[in-house]
Formats: sequence, structure tokens, C-alpha cells
Amino acid sequence: MNPELLSKKLARAQQRVGILERMIEEKTRELFIANEGLRELIDYQQELQHVIPGALLVVERDQQRIETINESARKLLGVDPDASLEKQDARHYFPAFDDFVEAQEAPGASRHPRETHWHTADGREVPVLVSVRLLPPRAETPAKVVLVGVDLTERKRLEAELRQAQKLESIGQLSAGIAHEINTPMQFIGDNVSFLESAFADLLRVVDAYEAIRLHRGERKAMRDELKEAVEEADLDYLRERAPRAFERTVAGVARVAKIVRGMKVFAHPKDEQSAIDIQDAIETTLTVAHHEYRYVADLETQFTPHLRVVGYAGDLNQVLLNLVVNAAHSMKDRKAKGKLTISTRADNDVVVIAIADTGTGIPEEIQHRIFDPFFTTKEVGRGTGQGLTLAHKVITELHGGRLSFTSKVGEGTTFFIHLPMAGAARGAA
Repeated sequence: MNPELLSKKLARAQQRVGILERMIEEKTRELFIANEGLRELIDYQQELQHVIPGALLVVERDQQRIETINESARKLLGVDPDASLEKQDARHYFPAFDDFVEAQEAPGASRHPRETHWHTADGREVPVLVSVRLLPPRAETPAKVVLVGVDLTERKRLEAELRQAQKLESIGQLSAGIAHEINTPMQFIGDNVSFLESAFADLLRVVDAYEAIRLHRGERKAMRDELKEAVEEADLDYLRERAPRAFERTVAGVARVAKIVRGMKVFAHPKDEQSAIDIQDAIETTLTVAHHEYRYVADLETQFTPHLRVVGYAGDLNQVLLNLVVNAAHSMKDRKAKGKLTISTRADNDVVVIAIADTGTGIPEEIQHRIFDPFFTTKEVGRGTGQGLTLAHKVITELHGGRLSFTSKVGEGTTFFIHLPMAGAARGAA
């Protein structure tokens, strides 16, 4: 081969090698810069994970294994900072994990956070507001699920205190009426006891006279005269007629007072545990406490389906019923004619429906959408706080997994409907 030609080819090859070396050097520099940027981004993401106030979990979708957990999540779950949770099954801490993910995968799924419960390392249940996002698979990276949870423990505590304060406030507002409701039976109990005390004294005189004759103490004629006088003063025929009625009225009065006190205890003493609630009993307890509120403004009609029960919080449900009954009574106070309060119950498959209807002034259509807003009230200053219906809505929807709705027409009245699942609120999906 011609040396000159070979030399030219070699020069061109060296030139190409130089170009490739410069390209490799440039690409290496670009990769280095990109790698440094990626490392900074990873460091930033890791720092961001730890400053997020919520509990962050990144979970592998198919294997349900935890891949990432931030400090807030460790604190919420009660996990030691040095303990490794990576590769652990997320369902150990989040039993409803599969249900939440499947709900997100459904067409048209809501992206709003939902309430549920997480389990801590020591087995406690913690109420949590959870946001779920699905990350699709990329290349060799499997699909992931990003969970951000906010601890609701403190909020739940404050809500419970607010509900209890509202109960006590309601009892305070009703106290004058309740005192009157107790005073009325106590008055006739007192009158009946005074009558029975006098009657008993007269009967004792008759008994003493009979006893003197039986034991032959004194002159017989004088004893018979004394017995006759005692019988006449006692008026035995009158006592035979009136004494049984006095006993009946006294027993009824005691039962009435006891019923009012039992009703007040239901409202005053909260129960944190769910239990079976007899719906008719709950409504009757509420009507006992609120009797003074509606007795002068409305005739009461009840249409109960017997033996309806739900699982829930009895004190909170009674408070909702009380709010609705008192609101109904207030809406009828300004009408000239006496109104009508109708309370009915029925079963709709596995749901109990309570309807509370009044013939009051009704709710204007333009403000109906605000009825459940906090602090919104149509009552004059000092008569309402605007919290009653807000708390009622939260109690029914969040605590009991039910629904609270209403229909209303100005000048005709309002009907509130409470829908309660018989089995109670489903755990893990509020």
C-alpha cells in the first residue's frame, strides 16, 4: 500500500478518534453534571419527605411492600427511628390498603382524602385522613402507591369535646323547661303524699279503736262510740275511692320524674363505644327532654316501626334528634295556629330512616345550601349558635356512616331525613 495514502488514512483516523474523545469527554461531563443534579434532586426529595407534616409511605403496588417511610410516618405508627420498615407489608399498618387502592383504580375515582384507621406498632388504632396516588410502572420500576396520612387524633378529641359542650349547652338552654317538667309531677306527688299521710292517720285511729275493743280495754259502749266516731272522721268510703287513685298518681309522677332524669343522663354522660341503639327508645328519650319546647306550639304524632335498631353512639344520636326537634319547635313558635310535629321511622333494606317533620315557617330556597355550614343560623341573636345542624351532619355522616338531608317549603314546613345503616359505620372507610 502506498505509504502516503496510508499516512493520510491514519491522520484521518486519529482526527476521528480525537473528535470521539472530545465527544466522550463532553458527554462524560454532561453525565457528571446530570448525575450531580440527580443526586441533589434525590437529596432534596429525601429532605422533602422528612419536612412534610403528613405521614408519607411509598408502597410497591403488587407486593404491598413499603419502600419509603418518612419521620412523620414513623412517629405516627410508633416505630423506632432506627427500625427498618422497608419491605414490610403495608397492610400490617394499613388494613384497608387494598380497598383504598382498588377505589383509586376504579373509573372516575375521587381524589379527595378519606378517613380510615392505621394500626400502630403496639396495636393501637389511629384515625387518619389519607390521600392516595397511584404511580404507573416505568421501564423496570414496578407500580407504586403513594400514601399521605394526617393524624386525626387531636381533631377527633376536639370534636368530641365540642359535641359534649353542645350537649351541655342544649341541656342548659332547656333547663327551665326541664325544671318545669319535673316540678309539675313533683307538685301532685307532694299533694298526694300529704293526702295519704292524713288518710293514714285517720286509719290508724280506726285501727286503734278496733284494737281497744279486741283487747277489751275500757267500757264497751264508750269504745263503740269512739270506733264509730273514728270511722266517720276517716270517711272510709271516700278513702276507698281516692286512696288507690292517689297511689297511682304518685307512682306515675315518680315514673315521669325518673324518665326525665334518665333522659338527661343520656345527654349529659357521653359514651365513647358503639352499642346497639333502639331507635324508638332514643326518640322517646329525646321527646321527654324536649317536651317543654314543643308541647305548647305543636301537637305530636309518632309513627314508629317497632324493633328498629342500629349500631352507633347513643348519646350523639340523641343530640342530633334533640337539635332537630328543638329546631322544629322553634320554627312553629312564630305561627298563630298550633303546629304539628310528626316523627316516623321505617326500615329501607339495611338502613333505618327517621323523618322529623314540622309545619313551621320553612327554609327559603336561596339559603338551603348553607344549612349545614358552620355558624350559619336563621335564628335571632342569642337563640342559636349555628353549630347544631353542623354537628348533626358530622355525627350522622362521619360517626355513623349515614346521611342527613331535608326538604322544605316556605310557609308549609320542613322535613329532615336521617338515614342510618343498621350495622353502623364501616371501619376503614369513612
